[in-house]
Amino acid sequence: MFLYRSDVKPVEDRLKLFAAGIGGLWLASIVGFNVAMSNKPLFDEYNPAMLKTMSYDDKIANVAAQQSGGIPTYCNSRYYRAIANGGQGCK
Repeated sequence: MFLYRSDVKPVEDRLKLFAAGIGGLWLASIVGFNVAMSNKPLFDEYNPAMLKTMSYDDKIANVAAQQSGGIPTYCNSRYYRAIANGGQGCK
């Protein structure tokens, strides 16, 4: 009993603490990953409804222009860049 209290119990307690810490970090990483993957962009410039809205709403069109960084929006998509004859105007 004395050997258990002096040598084994402290190691066992540290292992329990370490396992609880690793389990907590693992759970936090799973929650963080799920939150990151569930976030949808506030502005999807390829959504047909958004494109229709941009044609008559200047504020949204200005936001799209600012987010594109001065380059055409289709430069960020391989599909739309190919449709635009190889991405003319992209760097």
